[in-house]
Amino acid sequence: TTTPPPTTAGPPVPPYACSFTLKAATSIYQYAGVAQVDGEPNILVEFLINGKWTAPYWFIHTPLAPGDTVSMDYVLDGSPTQIRFTNEQKDVWGFWKIWIEGSNGKTITIAEHPKTGEGEKPHPDTLWWIESASPNQQTWNYLPTERVFALPAAEMPCPPPPTTPAPPPTPCTFVLSAGIADHKYAGVMGVVGENNVEVEFLVNGVWSSRQWFINKSLAPGATTSKTFTTPGSPSALRFTNLQKDVWGFWKIWLKA
Repeated sequence: TTTPPPTTAGPPVPPYACSFTLKAATSIYQYAGVAQVDGEPNILVEFLINGKWTAPYWFIHTPLAPGDTVSMDYVLDGSPTQIRFTNEQKDVWGFWKIWIEGSNGKTITIAEHPKTGEGEKPHPDTLWWIESASPNQQTWNYLPTERVFALPAAEMPCPPPPTTPAPPPTPCTFVLSAGIADHKYAGVMGVVGENNVEVEFLVNGVWSSRQWFINKSLAPGATTSKTFTTPGSPSALRFTNLQKDVWGFWKIWLKA
């Protein structure tokens, strides 16, 4: 059989511990049980988490008679949205119910046959029997070799833990200073009160709006300073010259 493509809703959720018990009730009909050698992996299960299938886990590895119930505990890196059974024994396996018991005591029914406690006999259209991938006989070759079940959309064995909002950034206050070069034309000749040289700060990958840094005339060799407060510590700064002439400098520095 062909496995349906994985489905997931929303962005991936960071890994978190999810523990639960997966249970299955075997059908009461002849040949529904598990007759493989004790200790060998007979029925395997995989879990779809964040759109990716896990590696196969053992689910049934002991003989089971028709009508028996089996359970296995799992701890995964998140809550599954689908499960997939694969039959590794040499014969079929029939069941009438699959369910999960979460660590919080919540029971989630994944699949349940209308004939509670019984199931049905094998037939070509059945959803309740799984054939071996390598059967030792040809009488069951019309049955699927794996079954995929989706968990009810509103049900999760382990809902994601609440996310903790990131703390607000710590404001960073500092003094930005510049030493004007001691050469002709290096000074600032703009009109007093107008923004002659403006500056922007890169904080957490985002450039701030432009703020004035120099808004007065400065002669070559002068020093200018201004205090700024940004949402966090800047990693870069960018100057823009708005005056009608050049501006030269020999040093730029910050002081907390």
